[in-house]
Amino acid sequence: GGAKMAALDEEVEVIKSIYGEDVIVYTNALDDGTAESTIIEFDVLHASLADSSADAPKIHITANCLPTYPASTLPSFSIFVPWLEKRCMISLRDQLVSSLSERVGSSVVFDAVEWVRENCPPPPVTIHDTINAVLESALQEEEPEKPLDYSQKDPSIQCPVITSGLPLQDRKSVFQAHVAAVHSEEEVNVVIQTLKMNKKIAAATHNIVAYRIFVPSRNSYLQDCDDDGESAAGGRLLHLLQIVDVKDVVVVVSRWYGGIQLGADRFKHINNAARTALEQARFIPNKSTGTPQTSNASNKKAKS
Repeated sequence: GGAKMAALDEEVEVIKSIYGEDVIVYTNALDDGTAESTIIEFDVLHASLADSSADAPKIHITANCLPTYPASTLPSFSIFVPWLEKRCMISLRDQLVSSLSERVGSSVVFDAVEWVRENCPPPPVTIHDTINAVLESALQEEEPEKPLDYSQKDPSIQCPVITSGLPLQDRKSVFQAHVAAVHSEEEVNVVIQTLKMNKKIAAATHNIVAYRIFVPSRNSYLQDCDDDGESAAGGRLLHLLQIVDVKDVVVVVSRWYGGIQLGADRFKHINNAARTALEQARFIPNKSTGTPQTSNASNKKAKS
């Protein structure tokens, strides 16, 4: 069975390259001693959990492949899920087996593992709860010197008008930018607080912030950014504000992570979402509308 073995070897190589340290492969001699079966064991996160949750409970899946796989048999699977009762695990395995019933003759281990990751009931604590808890503890730790609720300290600060751009979607991740005209750090904070009163925005995986305010008395810019856990994203967003030369604006880009890593594309989407919202709110000229209508009319005079 050279060809049969080759098919399984190839599948094992692909699986190792995808799952890395989350998979181990070994062989077991069969009882009659004539051949051996290949055992592939996985420890994988539920599909709803972001890759970052290192301490999250994992699903354990074993695929036992006889020498007749993939040619004429399917692997036998066992599934262990730490947060499920035994009968639920058995029912999950039965559903998996019936979902593969038409697939005899093809390589199914990868599809089986992904099917379990997506169809297994998720662990009781959702990833959004975790993110919210992290957000809340971060807010409590970092801001002791100035209270977050500016409305108590200074009722004169009204929340500026916030424009939210259209959501942009790629491979289950969603990006949405929110922009507002601001003239002080207090107003920036009020905008962020107001946005986070929206449960959906508060539950975003990241809310990346950048703002740039011109201070005439110092003839300089007051500017800052916050990655909110998406490394380097805040700096790139601030850089965009500098390149398009907008002032007196805050941009918040919310990202909801869908379980598939996007690599560097995520920075492109963050900036595209921001740029579109800035055009929509008329901070930068849209191809069709011409001049920007920013809150500061004197900028046209200054440039002439």
